[in-house]
Amino acid sequence: RSIIGVAGAAEGSGATTLTLCLARLAARAGKSVALVDGDFTDPQLASRLGLAVDSGWEHVLSGAAPLADNVIHSRGDEVALLPLVAGGLRASEMIDSVHAPATARTLRQNYDLVLIDFGSIAGGGQTAIARKIAKQFRLEAALLATHRADGGLLPRVAQLAPELAEVMIGTVENQITIAAAG
Repeated sequence: RSIIGVAGAAEGSGATTLTLCLARLAARAGKSVALVDGDFTDPQLASRLGLAVDSGWEHVLSGAAPLADNVIHSRGDEVALLPLVAGGLRASEMIDSVHAPATARTLRQNYDLVLIDFGSIAGGGQTAIARKIAKQFRLEAALLATHRADGGLLPRVAQLAPELAEVMIGTVENQITIAAAG
């Protein structure tokens, strides 16, 4: 499976963190990895990696810039990033352009693994955006990040985002530990 989406069951459930961890593990295993920020409501991949970017995927989708000019390559490993600068609903409308499937084809051809961070799909606009990206990229697998084990999650995902549910390969339960100050 070369294109995998990572979605959060709720805000703060760890989809971005899980995406970054999977990229690191794949790179250590010798795979070339492309990270795609697909969270148009709250793009965070670039900032989480300590990068300040002024051009990103929305510029590729609009046709204003070529993909090659917007992919950031790491010098230390085989991980590349296609960031979002601002995202937003207006930018997400461009996912329906010819540039989204072309982006998917190019990434699939040049990287062993493409990981898309969908952010939270608990509702709102990001759910519809994730569905469009899954369709345009021909998503092959999806993981769902959650705070707790919940057997009722997959039926809810099937209702919200059937395109993700049909390729869902599992859930990852993130546990948060808060240390007391003292």
